[in-house]
Amino acid sequence: MSTVERMVDYLKTADLSPGNQPAAAKALGMAPRTLVSHLSEHGTTYSALVMKERRRRFEALLGRNPHADTYAAMKVTGYKAGNSVTIAAKRWFGTTFRQHRASQ
Repeated sequence: MSTVERMVDYLKTADLSPGNQPAAAKALGMAPRTLVSHLSEHGTTYSALVMKERRRRFEALLGRNPHADTYAAMKVTGYKAGNSVTIAAKRWFGTTFRQHRASQ
């Protein structure tokens, strides 16, 4: 299993709050710089994998509960502020969280 696959598996249950890269590296049994190097060899970054996981969790939340509020979205994505959820939703879907939720 590649480092990327191991990291994707780890992130499925990990805390996605900012600053958790050292804990992620430790969970995979490597130093943070080694993790960066291994992910770079596969053409990705820790941040990119976290973003993919946040989006996956966000979509799963709305699939389970189309009326989920911003707090629920913050909780599953690891963001600490509601405006971060809005910014991420705009990046992912081209709409705000509220608009995306209404379109579901």
